[in-house]
Amino acid sequence: MKKTYVWLAICSIVSLMALAACASPSDNDGTPMSTEPAMDLTMTPETGMTEEPLETVEPTELPEVTESVTETPSIPETAQATEPVTATEVIPSTGAANPGLVSNQLDYDVWNLNDEQIGTAEDMLINLETQQVDYLIVEVGGFLGIGGKLVAVPYERLQLDTSGSTSESEPQNVWILDVSQEELEGAPEFVRDALPPFGDPALDYDVDFRSHWVTVSVDGTATVETPVVVSTPMPGSDTALELQGVVLASDVLGMNFVDNTGGDLAEIEDLVVDPETGEIHYLVVEINETIIDLSGKWVLIPLDAIRIDTTNQVFSLSIDNTGLSGVPFYEPNEIPDTTVDDWDLDLIEFWDQLF
Repeated sequence: MKKTYVWLAICSIVSLMALAACASPSDNDGTPMSTEPAMDLTMTPETGMTEEPLETVEPTELPEVTESVTETPSIPETAQATEPVTATEVIPSTGAANPGLVSNQLDYDVWNLNDEQIGTAEDMLINLETQQVDYLIVEVGGFLGIGGKLVAVPYERLQLDTSGSTSESEPQNVWILDVSQEELEGAPEFVRDALPPFGDPALDYDVDFRSHWVTVSVDGTATVETPVVVSTPMPGSDTALELQGVVLASDVLGMNFVDNTGGDLAEIEDLVVDPETGEIHYLVVEINETIIDLSGKWVLIPLDAIRIDTTNQVFSLSIDNTGLSGVPFYEPNEIPDTTVDDWDLDLIEFWDQLF
């Protein structure tokens, strides 16, 4: 009996040790065990200790996840840098039809208001001091019974008609002169040799013309003539004068153009004039090989940048050749249409920085 008690005691101790082992917070590999009971142990009188079955949990079907692939918008290639387009570059050239070129204006016939041709344009008198076309030299003869002679007609008495004609027998561009036959017959004859020498002051070179072509303002008072200012040599120069006097357009076209040292620089190809006012805006010159980058190009030079070389009896540039660096230039006969507004914005911007 004593042995039985001892055996029971030993079994109790073993059972307690087993229970203690089951209550250990970690298994043999040191991983903490879940604190949730794995099962619900219930003692019933009938069955003793039984295991209550776990509630079966139906697996929830997860919605199918579709990977949304968003295309990355393509990045356009960086635009190539382009040079700024100036107003002059986008205005087309008009070549021989450009009515703002003196060479073209000299090719137009002269008509009266009765659609009768009364003469042809032969030359122009350019006043260098006022930078204006003073007179159009018209050859009248064989028209309206007038004997052939050259007449200097004031530019303000003329209108350049560029509207064109639908008739093949009539010119596209003509000068319209609002004068009577009597006025033409009584006009003094123009004599080339009576003009002052190149570079001399104009003074009263046209007194005979003015006395015939009397111009009267709107209020009825006589037009006041601008006094002539006699130019003096430029500082530091004995030969270069500011512009003065008068010159014929035919003498200017084809004239050599020198730099400020007297060296050959270019040839004068044309003049740009406002057809409505007669104001001279630019000399058109073709640069020779003196400036390699501009050789063979046409450059437009305002009269403010031009002087008279009294030694060579030609026009000269008032600045050093290096001042032409970056000047706008054109291919021969490719000057923009000078009748379009703001056609020379790039030219104005360039020359304004020098003067």
